[in-house]
Amino acid sequence: GFGRTGDARSVAATLAEMRASGVPPDLITCNAAIDAYARAGAVSQAEALLRSMEGTAQKEHALDAAGAAADVTLLPKPNGRTYNTMLKAYALAGDLENAE
Repeated sequence: GFGRTGDARSVAATLAEMRASGVPPDLITCNAAIDAYARAGAVSQAEALLRSMEGTAQKEHALDAAGAAADVTLLPKPNGRTYNTMLKAYALAGDLENAE
């Protein structure tokens, strides 16, 4: 996979391609992406994806200026595995402060 080869750009490109094709990433895909970012040493990208997942509840209620539902790609809400994978990202990066 992309994480084993250290290819964080391909992870981001795959997620973007899925969204552009109208296929929102599911929880398994997002967790795999965070893991791939972790293995590639791209902790900031893993954090950004996690923050986007955590913001899903706010996006569900997003409205555009006309009051219609905004066109947002909803991501699944993170679960325990998501957070454990993020802890792994911090540990692999030697960032024990954020791992706490």
